[in-house]
Amino acid sequence: MNKRLPDRLVGKYNWHHRKPKVRGGSGDKSSPNMVCVSIEQHRAYHTLFGTMSVPEIVDVLNNIWIDPEWEIHAFLKGGK
Repeated sequence: MNKRLPDRLVGKYNWHHRKPKVRGGSGDKSSPNMVCVSIEQHRAYHTLFGTMSVPEIVDVLNNIWIDPEWEIHAFLKGGK
């Protein structure tokens, strides 16, 4: 799949590493690690979470952002 941004989207969207490169994530745009997101959403994500790990993000969400009657849990796919 060609994930090159159409010219009309350049400047409105950019690439987000789902697993940060500093944590071993791929930067290959054909990788499922790379997704195209709006610049506004990308900035908001990194403002809140920087390059935190998934468990760190879950802690932030549980302790700050979500209804205290709920709790979010994250598990590795495939039970790894």
